[in-house]
Amino acid sequence: MSRSLYRFLLVDDEEIITRGISENIDWISEGFEFLPPCSDGLEAIESIKANNPDVVLTDICMPEADGLEVARFIFENHPDTLTLILSGYDEFEYAQQAMSLQVMDFLLKPISSRTLKKHLAKIRAALEKRDEGWADREHLLSLVEKSRRAVSDRYLSRLIGGSAVLPERELLCDDLDFLGKVEYFSVICLEMDKPDENNKTDLLSPDLLFLTMEEACAEALSEQEDHTSITTADNRIVVIIGRHGQKLLSRETASTASRIIDTIQKTNRITASAGVGKVVTQVSEIYTSYRQAVTALQHRLIAGNNGIFIFSSGEFKNLELRLAFTKCCDDIRREIRIGKKEDILKTSGEFISLLRSENLNPKQARREILKFISVIIEVTEEIGISESKMDGMSFSEFLYDLMDVTSLTDLERQLQKFFDSTEKTLEEKRESFPRKKLNDIKRYIDENYMDPSISAENISENFYISTGYLTKLFRQNLDQSFIEYVTGKKMERARELLKISELKNYEIAEQLGYKDPHYFSSSFKRYFGQTPSEYKSSL
Repeated sequence: MSRSLYRFLLVDDEEIITRGISENIDWISEGFEFLPPCSDGLEAIESIKANNPDVVLTDICMPEADGLEVARFIFENHPDTLTLILSGYDEFEYAQQAMSLQVMDFLLKPISSRTLKKHLAKIRAALEKRDEGWADREHLLSLVEKSRRAVSDRYLSRLIGGSAVLPERELLCDDLDFLGKVEYFSVICLEMDKPDENNKTDLLSPDLLFLTMEEACAEALSEQEDHTSITTADNRIVVIIGRHGQKLLSRETASTASRIIDTIQKTNRITASAGVGKVVTQVSEIYTSYRQAVTALQHRLIAGNNGIFIFSSGEFKNLELRLAFTKCCDDIRREIRIGKKEDILKTSGEFISLLRSENLNPKQARREILKFISVIIEVTEEIGISESKMDGMSFSEFLYDLMDVTSLTDLERQLQKFFDSTEKTLEEKRESFPRKKLNDIKRYIDENYMDPSISAENISENFYISTGYLTKLFRQNLDQSFIEYVTGKKMERARELLKISELKNYEIAEQLGYKDPHYFSSSFKRYFGQTPSEYKSSL
């Protein structure tokens, strides 16, 4: 029998009534399934338990248990079942008692088939209205559940963001109950690893791959007690675990992270890495454990993908190491300006080897990487490498890829890719470098030759070239040394001042950066064949 029919149970101890009602109505066409009738209250109660009828029509006076007991059972145990009383005139006073049991209607004996059919139409309408109410109730329950999930997720987002205020308990999902019951908490932060560009075999979009990761994580946590999780806007899965024992929680958090990573790896599509924060003792401190987990996750930069990283602090106290990183930045600046690709790649390799060989924490390593990248960006923009001059890779793509690296292997690959793309432009710059560099140095000297600190060492440091290369530039292009060029500029200015001013020789010497006036006079004589005083007298 189709469930679209409403189940109808008749309860009466008079066989003639039950047979007449049963046989004189086409129950299916009226929308009802006529259940086997019952002859007393106890039998009716058992039938109600077994068949859960939608409507019960019961006589009041019956042996064993009367109709009021049946109505009371329905009222207490099956409140959605409609109850109707079938009563004689002399039993009407009993029927009145049934009003407190929410009986729908009272029918008087004897009842004709036509009259009962009219009542059946009213009953069916009431049942349909009930069903609509059920649908509305289910919808409301669904909305309430969705609202609880939304409120819970918003609370968790604020919790790991450090600004959570606990809402009313009934607004939160059941999986957050443990937050108010346990003493210790720890956080696992999961990120999907970037696939190796050389081994991309999966055609799924990043969103679908992340969904795969979420499902694997849910599977790994399916039997985990006292935990909750949330996916952040930047595609991290954050798992919060609570326990009563601190040492127990530390061990369990690490093992849980390992189980999640293994489950994700078994998908054969992606891998993930996990950062684990320290155990904290307050719900408000979960934010601290989360930030520690995010920081720990940065160890992936040094150690590589598909790992579990436990938070630990560290300081960058090695001055010699800091100077080594500074030298790498100075070297890459110089090599890019010169434009020789082999030397550029050699310096890049030395920088990455330095990162690999030293015991740096992720924060220190990323800081040095950002410095190194910033120098590359600065000098390539300075020498005029634009997107139109790059082969197969835009400058903006390079910046995006470099800032998004998650491992040293990835960094090395991106740098190689960039310098391959700019090789032609760098070669052009290398060919024009000597003349441009010389012009830049001459312009600097012309503006600063009176500065007493100007020297070959000072110029080499400012322009990222060696003193030997500086000497070579001046000899090959100007047929004079750096000192001869600077001295010439000073002597020409001295002669000009002698012509147009009344300054004393020592005053002119001081203006030109000479500490010793006698040395100035001898230099002037070597350059012009006469002393400043002799030149002044000859005017």
